[in-house]
Amino acid sequence: MTNYLEFACYPQSQSNYSGDCLLVLISLCAPVATYGLTKCTIENTYQGHNHLRPEEVGKISDNFGTIEKEINNILESNEIHFLDSAFLNQQLPNEVAKRIECAFGDRYIDGIFQRAG
Repeated sequence: MTNYLEFACYPQSQSNYSGDCLLVLISLCAPVATYGLTKCTIENTYQGHNHLRPEEVGKISDNFGTIEKEINNILESNEIHFLDSAFLNQQLPNEVAKRIECAFGDRYIDGIFQRAG
């Protein structure tokens, strides 16, 4: 369970793909989002990817340039603000980290885009 929507964008392929994907995270609690390049695996009955880390935020390969423009247009037209790596890599204040379950880290990215273990 999470407090955000997640979209994985990857090149069209046969039924299986393993490689880079553009992961888009959109908060359900505030008009904020982020995206970046991570690794994913797509198979007939399975889809998995790494959780987006602050150092991956905003990183895009040439393969995803067109989709990045579309994502930015969608975010802007819906007044959803892009959160960058510098912001998301900041450490959560101790009093905040203690009150929420941040089982996956203590950075803003972990507090804003929470997921249950």
